[in-house]
Amino acid sequence: EDVAAVAALCPASDIEAYHRWCAANPGGVVDEIRAAIEQAYGGTPSEAPERYASHRAILRADCLKMPLLLAHGTADPTIPVEQSRALARKLCGSSHFTYREIPSGAHDAPLQQAGLLDWLDGVLNSPEPA
Repeated sequence: EDVAAVAALCPASDIEAYHRWCAANPGGVVDEIRAAIEQAYGGTPSEAPERYASHRAILRADCLKMPLLLAHGTADPTIPVEQSRALARKLCGSSHFTYREIPSGAHDAPLQQAGLLDWLDGVLNSPEPA
């Protein structure tokens, strides 16, 4: 709520659901991410439910009133595209919201293909609201 704009590239919009996904899809970097989430949040979602709940962007979508670009590759092996799709459904129709899905894109695809710099230029050069 205290930022002028957000560019969210392949985000985990529901940290609790993402933690469950990581547990169901073990191996490699996903195990490292799950362990880092548990360390940062003080345990699993069942061990620290309030902390997870307070950081679930999907539950606080109504607070996202700043210009927001959400971009995700459909073939992201690290964070499933459904994380962005769920948030996009909540924000659909908001004039400040832009969603870009990159077909067959992996986790880094939005860095090259989401039009991030053009979007930022538009946000930075738009007239201030009256």
